[in-house]
Parts: sequence; C-alpha cells; structure tokens
Amino acid sequence: TLWHRDWRAALNNAAWASLPMMAAVAGVTELQYIDHQPDALNTMRIGLNTLAAHRAVVATALSAGPILAVGALGAVVAWRRRVSDVLPCLAVLVSAVFIYFYVDIRDHEDVYVGWRVGHTVFLALAPLVGLALLVPVRARGAVRVAAVAGIVTAGVLAAPMTVIDAYNTQDVANQAPGPSFKWTLVLTRPELAALDWIRTHTAPTALVQVDAYSRATNTWAYLPAFAERRMAAGLPLGLVPLAKYQRASRRLRWLYDAPDPFGAFELAARSGIDYIVVGAEERHDHPGVEARYARAGEVLPLVFRNEAVSIYEVMRPGHRK
Repeated sequence: TLWHRDWRAALNNAAWASLPMMAAVAGVTELQYIDHQPDALNTMRIGLNTLAAHRAVVATALSAGPILAVGALGAVVAWRRRVSDVLPCLAVLVSAVFIYFYVDIRDHEDVYVGWRVGHTVFLALAPLVGLALLVPVRARGAVRVAAVAGIVTAGVLAAPMTVIDAYNTQDVANQAPGPSFKWTLVLTRPELAALDWIRTHTAPTALVQVDAYSRATNTWAYLPAFAERRMAAGLPLGLVPLAKYQRASRRLRWLYDAPDPFGAFELAARSGIDYIVVGAEERHDHPGVEARYARAGEVLPLVFRNEAVSIYEVMRPGHRK
C-alpha cells in the first residue's frame, strides 16, 4: 500500500497488524510479568536504548557485517531488476532498525529486544542474499569476478564468528569457575543417578528444590529439564521480571543455612517443597548442611544419597510420594 501511496490503507493495515502485539502487552501486564513502577511504562519503554547504541557500528559489524554486505548486494540486484517482491523484506529491515534502538522491555537486561530483532533481520535478509548469490551465475566478465570476490570475502570474514559459535554450542571444556556463562552443562554419572531417582520415585507434581543462587543461571533448568520436576523458586535465564525470582530464591537459601533444621523444615513446608537436594554446590556454599539435616531425621529423612547428591524428603502435612 505504501508503494502505491495509499496512505489510508497503510494506516488501517498498521492498526490491524498492531492488535496481536497489543494483546500480548495486555496479557503480560495482566499476568504481572512486568513490575509496575510509578511514572513508568508498565511493559515497554519507547526511547533510545543506550545499551543498543553503545559501539553500535562495531557491534553490528561483528555480529552481522558479512551478511549485511551480501544482503546489500542483493538489494542492488533487486533494484536494478525491479524485483518488488523484496519490498516486505526491506520494510522489515527498516522497522527492525527502529525497534532495535528505540524499543525496550523493562527489567529484561536491555538486550532481549535486540536479540529477537536480530533473528528477524537474518530472516529478512535471506531473500536478498539469495538474489546476491545469483549474480555469479548470471553475470559475465568483470561483474561476475567482482561478485564472486565480494561473496568469498564476506564468507571469509564470517568464518571466525561461525567457528566460535559452532564451538560454543558444543563446548564441554569451558567449566572454569567464574562469572562467565557456561554453554554446556556436564552431568556426572552420580548426578544422573540422582536425577533418575527423582523422576522414578517422586510424584509428577512434587516440588524439588536446590539452592538457585549456588547453582546460578548456568544450571537454571537443572531440575525441570533433567529431573522433570518443578521448583518452588529458581533463577531463570531469560524471564521477566527477574527481581521476583531473585527475592524468592534468596528467601529459600535459608533452607540450607538455618542453624535449626526444624526451622528449615518449616520454611520448606510453608513453601510447598517436597524434596530438598544437596549437591556439590550446596555443600560448598553451606558447610555442614547435611549434618544439620541429620538432627531432624523425623521430618527431613534422607531418602537418597550417593557421592554427588543427597536428597531429603520434607514430611509436611499432606505430602505424598
């Protein structure tokens, strides 16, 4: 519609297209995924995202420079050949630039909008890259040589980042302690045995708890993914608002630090927890936790133990195995 300068139809279409987004915003607000703050938007923030603008040229060149160059070649081909079918792709790219810099989701580390926008950009560039790859096939002489040289150069420039990403997605060597994110969680055989015990010896509705802060975001889905059980609280990798999960996880750390194990039992019972897991991370951060639990065996009996993991049952009223 914009191509034919039908402005009324363009505005009408834009209004209808915004309805799914507005419904999503309403749902997020109603479910309280975003904390309400005075004098601030409940869900979205419109304005310059300073994190997105920080060294934007360098960041763009490193993350998408080669494909943007090849896509630009495809755009030239589309313009010269009057290929109007790529106009929606160009509209997406223009919109993506605005959204990347000027739309943000509060309490989401200022990065996830840009991350998802990046996915959209790569999808929109695919048809343009396809047009660029046709140039060496159909062109002749110097144009073909230049196109081949440009595409090969872009591939060479993209190779280092491709190699890094390929390594990160299967990396099992990056296990050194520190704040950096570990791409791959390595489970030992004793841990697998403990997780299998949870799957086979506890009710599907049971709540099983670890110390989320001891394990941090590197193992944020440790129990849900491998034991197939929910937790009372945890630290998610990419959910909003994080503050709620942090408060709940800090509160449940006291399960492991309580000097009186009966106090730990009472907190677990009030929180609806059925089993407490003590692994290497919990032992390191909470010395003596297993000795304390041993003094309350009638309400926190040890139901599983091997060299890696101990599991304690919370004998709260109404608890069922």
